[in-house]
Amino acid sequence: MTSTASSTRVAYEMVKSENVPDEYRVEGIDYEREGVVYVALFSGPDAEQRAREYARFKNSQPQPR
Repeated sequence: MTSTASSTRVAYEMVKSENVPDEYRVEGIDYEREGVVYVALFSGPDAEQRAREYARFKNSQPQPR
């Protein structure tokens, strides 16, 4: 999983699918909205790298206050 900063409102993590080979998802968990979860799926060539880059990008964005 990708590490996240604990001070962010939404924490994004990369997770490998347990059921589908070469599929990864990035889950964004909004702790200020009762744990609402946003999901982006990545599959195919370079899915792991693309998911990791997306999670890193989302975690680097300023969070609304």
